Amino acid sequence: MDRQVIIKDYQEVSAEDFMNIQGHVRSGVDMLVKHAIHDGQVYGGFEVAKDGSFGITIGEGVYFNAGKTYMRRAPMSLDLVQHQPVANKKMVAIVVWGGDVEQEPVYRDFVVNLETEETEARQINIQSARVAHLAAIGGMESGDPQSPNIPLDRIAVAFVILSPTGIESISANADDDLSPTKKNDIRLTLVEQFQAEASPRIQTLGSDVANLANKSRGLVTNADLFGIAGDVARLKERFGLPDDYSDYGADHFLNGDESDTQNAEWMARLEEGVRFSPENEGISELGVFSSIDPHITQINGMILPKYKSLLRFSVSGYVDDLSISQYSQTGYEMVQKTMSRERVRWGGTYEYCTNSQWWREGNYDSVTGVFTRNGESFQVLSGDVNTNHRWIRLRQFWRDTYEEPYWSVVETNYTLNGAQVAQTFLNTQEGWLTGIDLNFTKRGTSGDVHVLVTEVTPSGSPDPKKVIARKTLTFLKLKLFPEKTKVNLTPTYLKAGGRYAVVLITQGNHFVAMADGGRYLSGTFFYSTDGAYYEGDLTKDMMFGLRFAKFDSSRVVVNMKSLQLNGGIAGIDIMAPMVSPDACELTYEVQLPTGWVSISSVSPSKLAGLPPNLPFRIVFQGTPDLHAGLFLTGSQVKLQRPRTYFRHISTSRILAAASDRVRIEWQLGNWNGSRHTFTAKLKTPHGDEQPDIVEDTPLPEDRIKRVMTFNLSQLAPSFVIVAEGTTTTALDVFHVEERVDIEL
Repeated sequence: MDRQVIIKDYQEVSAEDFMNIQGHVRSGVDMLVKHAIHDGQVYGGFEVAKDGSFGITIGEGVYFNAGKTYMRRAPMSLDLVQHQPVANKKMVAIVVWGGDVEQEPVYRDFVVNLETEETEARQINIQSARVAHLAAIGGMESGDPQSPNIPLDRIAVAFVILSPTGIESISANADDDLSPTKKNDIRLTLVEQFQAEASPRIQTLGSDVANLANKSRGLVTNADLFGIAGDVARLKERFGLPDDYSDYGADHFLNGDESDTQNAEWMARLEEGVRFSPENEGISELGVFSSIDPHITQINGMILPKYKSLLRFSVSGYVDDLSISQYSQTGYEMVQKTMSRERVRWGGTYEYCTNSQWWREGNYDSVTGVFTRNGESFQVLSGDVNTNHRWIRLRQFWRDTYEEPYWSVVETNYTLNGAQVAQTFLNTQEGWLTGIDLNFTKRGTSGDVHVLVTEVTPSGSPDPKKVIARKTLTFLKLKLFPEKTKVNLTPTYLKAGGRYAVVLITQGNHFVAMADGGRYLSGTFFYSTDGAYYEGDLTKDMMFGLRFAKFDSSRVVVNMKSLQLNGGIAGIDIMAPMVSPDACELTYEVQLPTGWVSISSVSPSKLAGLPPNLPFRIVFQGTPDLHAGLFLTGSQVKLQRPRTYFRHISTSRILAAASDRVRIEWQLGNWNGSRHTFTAKLKTPHGDEQPDIVEDTPLPEDRIKRVMTFNLSQLAPSFVIVAEGTTTTALDVFHVEERVDIEL
């Protein structure tokens, strides 16, 4: 090749000179192969064919390693029976490697005495060859057999799949097969043919692209499509359609339907968004500082400003009496409504969230979502109860009220036995009913009297499913007319213009005084014949009187038990059964170093020290005839201080079709980039996936939209979204308002 041995005339030639003649050629060929053909391990030939159940034949071939050429010039056979699997399958690799071998032994004479020229015959190998060796390496037995480990100085020429009965398949190792130039020539010819056909078309691509660009102007962009997909996801959420109806999903975090709150790693709070869960929390009932406070009246757990019970309305003019027991004695199924609730929440943990607007859509039960206490279940009602729910959402101050003073979401069912009579009436002035004056002309020898106040049906008859007040009188306490039998009630709020009924149920033979039916035209006397239906009698009315609260003062301050929480208070949540008429106001106040302030006006800066104790009071503002009323029994005060870390875990998001690209849009409220962090990951069947692209867009009112794009390593039929956030201080927290995920 590039070197040769020079031999002159009459020159003595050594054995080394002859060896160099062929050595230089071999070295040159090695260099040529290494740099012009292949510098690694490849092979050519070695075709493997089946020969019997477990036998194979391997054709001649050549093996190259770092430029060196090793050959096998004749076919060979291998028996693979030693690799026979017992029950499953096994993959056997047929491997090749190279070795230097001296071969072709012959006898040649060697001079042993130069003077006598004596010789002797010796056996020597007259050929040095590079030989390609072949062998079989078996893998592990398996239902899905895999290739065995192959040493680095060898390569596979073929793979044989064995079953217990013999060879199942043979496949060549195409990755290391050095194709001959003839095959390359065929492939190059095909490339040239393709080039000849495609070249004219490729040359016009520039013009075609320009035409497409002109035609696509004004058409939708990816951003437009993402916006449409997001709106579709929100519409599905609005109408309660499952997320797997299409590969778009949305969650406004108004309930836990799409949150895995039972997960052991869950650490978040759902309250009109995803928020930081409490690091410390205290729950108790409201309590007055002094049970003998002279400024209030306490009855059965309810407090009102101090009042006198005065007669406001009566039906009089005795003309006759009536025996209650003359009507059918039966059991009456009664349903007692309860006073509706008001809820006030304040603190940095109650930053305004735009998703509260979704309460209005009706797909979410806002009454249950807002007014339930821990572990409590509300009665499912027909119709849209959300229409009576009123709410105010300001920065760090939320207030929720229920328009009707009494509701049926929390109710008591009971049965009363006896005969029943009732008198309906129109209440012309709102106020607190504190008592009823009844008139009994005769008293039987037994039989307590159940006195109830109910709302009426649309047709004007008493409604036993809407009892709002109840009192039982023992028959011995019944006074005889003209003396009044006074029935003192837990104060019961009656609306102006509302129609109500006084219902008497008894098993005793008692008589009530009756007035002429023409004297009171705003009500009707009723009696029940079968426990289900009422009959009206327009010829008479039952004599009765209604006493209402007359308050001593228009403004009353009530000192309450102080609010206390170890480690400091950052949020206050007060919920209580109460009625606050439009003309009245009930305000919660706390005492700070600057004085008493309403919690609606407190800012986080005033609680920078996280005070563990706050003096607390309630201020009633009303008129002599009307004030707000509050039940201490059944109330709830929740004090909390949030953690500085949260983790929200979604339920499994099952896709309509597997996807390897997911786009998630988050809306984050009260965002402060210098104090807050937020990230998310997807837990797929193949492992956790982190977002590849994160983009932020500022929104009004300290909000941002964060878009995360996940390019998954494999198609995923489902995934779980794990969102995590941190803050540097419990007095400045953010919340997640909305999540929209789009699978591409």
